[in-house]
Amino acid sequence: MKTWGAVLLAVSLGLSAEASSISNGSFEATVIGVPYQVFWAGQNLGGGWMVESGTVEIVRDYWPAAEGHQSIDLSGIFEEIGTIYQDIATVPGKTYKVRFAFAGNPEDPGNDKRMKVFWNDGEVADLTYNTAGRSLSDMGWEYHTYTVTATGTTSRLRFKSLTVSFLGPVIDDVSIEEAATEGAIRNGGFEELAIGSSYQAFFTGQDIGGGWIVENGSVEIVRDYWTAAEGHQSIDLSGVFDLAGTIYQDIATIPGQTYTLEFAFAGNPEDVGGADKRMKVFWNEGEIADLTYNTAGRTFTDMGWTYHTYSVTAAGTTSRVKFQSLTFNFLGPVIDDVSLRPYYAASLDVEMVARVNVTGAPGDRYRIEYADRPEKGDWQLLETVTIPASGKTFALDADGVRGNKRIYRAILVTEKP
Repeated sequence: MKTWGAVLLAVSLGLSAEASSISNGSFEATVIGVPYQVFWAGQNLGGGWMVESGTVEIVRDYWPAAEGHQSIDLSGIFEEIGTIYQDIATVPGKTYKVRFAFAGNPEDPGNDKRMKVFWNDGEVADLTYNTAGRSLSDMGWEYHTYTVTATGTTSRLRFKSLTVSFLGPVIDDVSIEEAATEGAIRNGGFEELAIGSSYQAFFTGQDIGGGWIVENGSVEIVRDYWTAAEGHQSIDLSGVFDLAGTIYQDIATIPGQTYTLEFAFAGNPEDVGGADKRMKVFWNEGEIADLTYNTAGRTFTDMGWTYHTYSVTAAGTTSRVKFQSLTFNFLGPVIDDVSLRPYYAASLDVEMVARVNVTGAPGDRYRIEYADRPEKGDWQLLETVTIPASGKTFALDADGVRGNKRIYRAILVTEKP
């Protein structure tokens, strides 16, 4: 499977996850018939995107978009630098992840392209992109992700150019999604960043989707080359050469809360003859597992996935789960289907009740009464029952086991209900 010539590097490829509640995040709704077209203040770019001030340009296939065919140059014509916005339906108090692709107009090589990003009236980011080495065929798209919180039922996302020229900052593939709740692993099946080949290498510092980051070495997303534990994709933690990889994800947690961490583990089946594939698992800085998987008898269609479960406790509001390969070749340990859920100890509440068995003629109705002191005539109604076809039924008395003097009787009900 893995030779150097076959490795597909995930460098500057603009791969993205499916999302979002943003309308027209890739700016494809208004299809232009020319390579670029200017839009002015007050105009609708399609899908709810409005030009707030200045000018912008929709650019179609003049350079490769991060997604689809079109992207936005936020500095339109002359020095009329542009600002665009979209109003988004949100839930007050909910936290969201805003993600977008950022680059610069490559016709101005080696120069900085600056823009700001706003959520409602608050500045989220002040970004600069240098176009050195970029071209109309190599934009070098970068993805940026930010966490924002809604204060109302509608929130405004805004992009503003600070590049006073007609060759400005460029954006594309804008998405928003609700942030993961406490203790939730995002993209545990490694499906979010769908690759277009059987396997693709990622290196130190790269995001492999959903907040998973390559901490060091190299790893590979593998798609349908073998059977994943869940979905279509899994992760080989040993990528290329001897660059055994480590990946991690930072997760929102509740201090003191215990969680159950679960994942599927196997080994690259191309290393036939029963080779050991070793990895370690960490929670924050603590090692929680040192695992070895032997690939003897395994194939692309029979990975022999094994599930492992561990209890971990959060020390802070953010916790890090980390998987580290200790197999120093390009056929390594493989993981998939990672999940984290809060753990709560089982609680048992045992109630003892008295069961009063009643026998009679089918169809007859009885008042089941009880008395703690029958000699005083203090009979109380417990329940009225109807005898079924079997001739037997029962009534339950939740207080019937608290004393040893409770007496029961059945009184035939003659009147119709």
